[in-house]
Amino acid sequence: MIKLKRVNLFSFILALIFLFDTYVIYGADRKKDIDNYNVSIKKQQDSLEDINLKLRKKEKEFKKTKTKRQNLSKELGKVDRKLSKTAKTLKKLGKDIKKMEAKQKSTQKKLSVCEGDLVGYKKNLGNELNVVYKEKLTAVLSEVLTEDKSYGYSLRTNKAMEVLIRHDYESLVRTQEEIDNLAGLKQDIDKRKKKIKSLKNTTYANKRKYTKDKKKKAKLLKTTKQKQVEQEKEISRLKESSQELEKLITELKYKLSEVQKKRLKKFGLVKQKGNLIWPVAGEVVSLFGKYKHPELKTYLFNNGIEIKTQKKAEVLAVEEGSVLFASDFKSYGKTVIIEHSRNFCTVYSHLGEIKVNNGDYINKKEIIGTINSLLYFEIRLENKPEDPLLWLTSDH
Repeated sequence: MIKLKRVNLFSFILALIFLFDTYVIYGADRKKDIDNYNVSIKKQQDSLEDINLKLRKKEKEFKKTKTKRQNLSKELGKVDRKLSKTAKTLKKLGKDIKKMEAKQKSTQKKLSVCEGDLVGYKKNLGNELNVVYKEKLTAVLSEVLTEDKSYGYSLRTNKAMEVLIRHDYESLVRTQEEIDNLAGLKQDIDKRKKKIKSLKNTTYANKRKYTKDKKKKAKLLKTTKQKQVEQEKEISRLKESSQELEKLITELKYKLSEVQKKRLKKFGLVKQKGNLIWPVAGEVVSLFGKYKHPELKTYLFNNGIEIKTQKKAEVLAVEEGSVLFASDFKSYGKTVIIEHSRNFCTVYSHLGEIKVNNGDYINKKEIIGTINSLLYFEIRLENKPEDPLLWLTSDH
């Protein structure tokens, strides 16, 4: 360790005031450009987040619309199949009704003939019975009607009258039976015809219902298709906007990087960014920037990072420089502040032991203290906190 002359307390306080409480104008133009780029990037990132949020929402809506369209198409297909089946049913019922009407007509025709025959047979039988009555052939009538076997023997002379009466009587009976059968058949045909007509009316009602349902679903499907097309256009537009913003943010970040390089070059810090050694080996448990406090449930800003070690470890200086401060500092505990070049400092806090003094000149990798488990580490440029992870090497 190289010893420098000690600075008095007054000089040290002035140095701290100069470091933490004043704004250094050196490189102010580039600092202003950096601030402007950061504001622009933040603004565009907010816009990008808003667009991506809208995009996710619109894609979710599109998915629902697509599902609705598919379901409507399926339902429309079902209605079409029902209508097709209904049309076939109506066609069949129409044929059945025509068959029933034909049977009804044929049966009525037969019934009319039989009724005419019955009238004739009754008339003939009446005339024949009148003859029997006049000729006093009561015995003949009695035996004809009772079908007595002795009839042929006892009334041989009246054979012709017997045959005639028997024939007309039997024809009358058969005709009456035929009329009864035809009347029953006609009644059955009437019932079946009414049933078929009722079924036809119900089928027609279903057809009207299915047709109405089809029109409704077809209209809804058309509207859904239009909505889907509009959503696709909106999604396409949002994606284009998102891509344009991403491109713009990339360009702004590139320009910001260029300005930062020029600014760091002016301070002589180009080589340091991304190449500083780690002050201690361990796991980063607290990141730089905005975070939500687990107990306070509010957002806070962390000016540095916290590195957790498994056991007591030695803390190294990340770069050569002069010790501006080496003592207790409020809630930071034992703290060491090293100025590496004009307006560029590193801060090491929560130390267990400090091994340097104010005004010492420290070499890179030189031990400045020890840590029991958790090291708080900051990097400040022009008294503004920087994300240490952007300055430290990726190998540690």
